[in-house]
Amino acid sequence: MNSIHVLGVGSPFGDDQLGWKAIDILSKDISLQPHIPHILQLKKLDRPGLSLLSDLQDAWAVILVDAIVNDGEIGKIYRLCKQEIILTKNLISTHNISIAETLQLGNELNMLPEKIILYGMEIDNSHINDGFSEKIISSFNYFTNAIYQEIMDLLTYAE
Repeated sequence: MNSIHVLGVGSPFGDDQLGWKAIDILSKDISLQPHIPHILQLKKLDRPGLSLLSDLQDAWAVILVDAIVNDGEIGKIYRLCKQEIILTKNLISTHNISIAETLQLGNELNMLPEKIILYGMEIDNSHINDGFSEKIISSFNYFTNAIYQEIMDLLTYAE
């Protein structure tokens, strides 16, 4: 059986909660419930750094969900496949070691699953309040819907 891991990377602060909040929404979706946890695993990670590699183990496909600071417009949504992430040099995470750097190392060590997709959204790194900034709020539903559709597409191949 092919396992799909959806990993929300982030922290409890401001716009960096993006990955966690997306996992919260997806875990409540009734159409995903029959697939949890035997095929679909949803998990929140608190700035995992290199420990992310252990969360990729035993997965056929991984969707990473993270806030991104890349000097783009706040609310801009990114969808990158494994090779695009590995080749990325300037996509900056809000964490000590970026997802790209971790995946580059995992690639060198042959530790990566077959499919990896990153869904990221450009955030306001200075916004540290409890909730999201306005531009993140306005893009969040579209963002989570895109991730949901990706999950549904992967589930057709996993079962």
